[in-house]
Amino acid sequence: MNEFKSSPKIAAHIEKYKSRIDAVGISLSVKKVIDYGFQVKASSGGLDGMFNIYWSSKKNAVSLVDNTKNRVSAAAISILSGGDAAGLSAPSDESVEASFNRWTGSDESGKGDFFGPLVVCSFCCSRQEVERLLALGVKDSKLMNTAEIAEAANILRTEFAGSFQLGVYEPELYNLTYAKYGNLNTMLAAAHTNAIDELYKCESSAGHTVDGSVIDMFGGIATFDKSFFEDRKLTLVHRQKGESNIAVAAASVIARRTFEEKMAEMSDRFEMKFPFGASEAVERAARMFAVKHGKAALAKVAKVHFATMKKI
Repeated sequence: MNEFKSSPKIAAHIEKYKSRIDAVGISLSVKKVIDYGFQVKASSGGLDGMFNIYWSSKKNAVSLVDNTKNRVSAAAISILSGGDAAGLSAPSDESVEASFNRWTGSDESGKGDFFGPLVVCSFCCSRQEVERLLALGVKDSKLMNTAEIAEAANILRTEFAGSFQLGVYEPELYNLTYAKYGNLNTMLAAAHTNAIDELYKCESSAGHTVDGSVIDMFGGIATFDKSFFEDRKLTLVHRQKGESNIAVAAASVIARRTFEEKMAEMSDRFEMKFPFGASEAVERAARMFAVKHGKAALAKVAKVHFATMKKI
């Protein structure tokens, strides 16, 4: 494979498995040369994945790192590691997603954190923009560290400024909204739908046709108002591991960065550090806050329906 000729050992390794890769319909191309190897794009059935392949002189073997963790990159790595392409066949939802030319992806951050807001983000991209998003290193924010999230989010906010919509539910608004719905999944569905609606209006005003919406799984499909999507001719895909879709991954990055920024602002405002999650450290911080400001004031900084509240 000529694209890999600058590293003969990597080229020989890929050539060894080329017939098996071709047989399952995966095409490989060099996205860019990196230290000791290549960043490689793997494509199959309209879905793209990205992985890094390195040559380790110490091990006298290749090393592979999955950047996107979707079925295409996973299958390519499996074959190049001497395995098979199990899992390459598209689940029905991913088959639907592969037919989208332009779509929204939605995710949230802060759902499991006692302190801070809930942040929902819907991000819209086209098939033509996928390569750029992959090149930026966009992936599920849970697979990225804080610095990587900050860098990717800043670029996304600049380059794709009109392509996403945020819903930020600061603690006081969150608590009022939760009280209205009385159920977190119902509230999440409404929050995602609102963000998608605002983004859909912007896309329509710009003359773009949006084919569908992919949302990371929570609750069940019945949680959503199907008529909302039917009226806008949007195909709804609500599935587990939704972040393997690049639009959902981009939404997860922006949502997470926004959540982290809001947590920092809250820490500055109240001059104390608010831990993430719902751990014992969170309980200790909540008690400290309650001693200083009163237990009722926790509604200004926390999600008061959490079980943590009963321990304060």
